[in-house]
Amino acid sequence: MTETTKAIIFLGVKPIDTNYVFPDGREYIAPFFGIALANFVPGLRMRVFVTKAARDQCLPEFQNYVAKFVGDIQPVDIPDGRNGEELWTIFQSVVDAVEPEERLIFDITHGFRSLPFLSFLAVAYLRVVKNIQLKGVYYGNFEARDQSVTPNRTPVIDLTPFVDLLDWTVGADHFVRFGDARELARLLRT
Repeated sequence: MTETTKAIIFLGVKPIDTNYVFPDGREYIAPFFGIALANFVPGLRMRVFVTKAARDQCLPEFQNYVAKFVGDIQPVDIPDGRNGEELWTIFQSVVDAVEPEERLIFDITHGFRSLPFLSFLAVAYLRVVKNIQLKGVYYGNFEARDQSVTPNRTPVIDLTPFVDLLDWTVGADHFVRFGDARELARLLRT
């Protein structure tokens, strides 16, 4: 049995067709990066986090697109994230959607600007508390798209190495505070 990967997707409300260009050169034209991701990663399961507006305006179309690639698509209702309490609710919803030791990909392309920050914190928390296997944190950088072609070409950035920076920070902290270099040594070996 092959291990499946679960994608945590935040669905926005402004679908625009673009040609998403994955870091390895694969391309896929879609109105949302999660659709391209479903094409790029076989056997993906999805938890699609939606505000009321995203559920009403875009979820059915998104589900129709990914249905040919993904058998397990479950929407998760979240608030808009307009204040601290709503952000904590979103954080807890992400944590609740993840099982221990799951393989995860985060798509932080769509949604409000606070969600990428919140996603990085959730990844750090889930790596410690639920021992997840992080397979990727991706961002379809629509603002940096090549507009000289139609459809526009949008680079997909792999932000996973920045999560690894958290490990280096913890290792450096343990070394400075306690003289314990074990974590730094482990990171240097890998």
